[in-house]
Amino acid sequence: MPSFVGIETQKAIDNWGVGQTPPELIKAYEVLDQIIAGEHNNLFLIPLKQGGAGTSLNMNMNEVITYLVNNQSIDEKVDYLEDINRFQSTNDTFNTAVTIVFLRHLEQAEALVVELQEALVEKETSGSSKVIIGRTELQSALPMTISQLFSSYTGAIERDRWRFNKVKERVRCSTLGGTAIGTCFSAPSKYIFAVELELRAITGLSLPRSQNLPSDISMCDKFAEAASVYDVLSGNLFKIASDFMLYTFNGELSHPELQCGSTIMPTKINPVLLEYIKGLSRLRCHYKLSTTLL
Repeated sequence: MPSFVGIETQKAIDNWGVGQTPPELIKAYEVLDQIIAGEHNNLFLIPLKQGGAGTSLNMNMNEVITYLVNNQSIDEKVDYLEDINRFQSTNDTFNTAVTIVFLRHLEQAEALVVELQEALVEKETSGSSKVIIGRTELQSALPMTISQLFSSYTGAIERDRWRFNKVKERVRCSTLGGTAIGTCFSAPSKYIFAVELELRAITGLSLPRSQNLPSDISMCDKFAEAASVYDVLSGNLFKIASDFMLYTFNGELSHPELQCGSTIMPTKINPVLLEYIKGLSRLRCHYKLSTTLL
């Protein structure tokens, strides 16, 4: 929601910048800060699960903004289509809002992946020469050190870090100004160029304008590609957690003692954290189908 409101704010600023919106009306758009703060959440009744590629949410947003603005002490009333929706379509604003949300989440996830990588590197380089038995097919195989074991995990998470970093380049392109089908219908060039610069300033993100607006508006493959890096990460985490459960079975490694087994087995400590990681990884697998069908 804040990302979508930010786009509405930017549209108002730039409309005024090209001589379309009077200054007193710009001041009335301060209601958008109230929306971002969650003061009017009760006015947004549209569920997330909907058809129309975001049109219902966009219209809900336009109507709420119109209602709040027209309740301000201004001489000129606004129209939810002619004023609030000027120079825009659901197809470019909703797409850009999702891009902003996705990019921010990728950056947050990448930071967590970096933390995990650093923790694994510390385990790998801690100098542990303790020899354990490596497994293949869940069966005892050949000797290896704990450092070597963690090295395999470090390499996988390092590749995840690289994937998160690279996929941001695919996601970051904005379609704002392309309007309905990427032809920039009804949007003046001055607005299109200005909104690109101001959107970066407002979000603090590197958001270049797409060089192929018809493609980026009509196709969602960049979101499916970005979602795939989460799939790969979840697979790696599932494998690591499964290995840890195997190696803690015989006491070669230890897991956090967070929960006793049960009232009848009070001394038994279950690997609940590892199970939780595996459960989240499986949940991500279920999400995968919805993203590949975008």
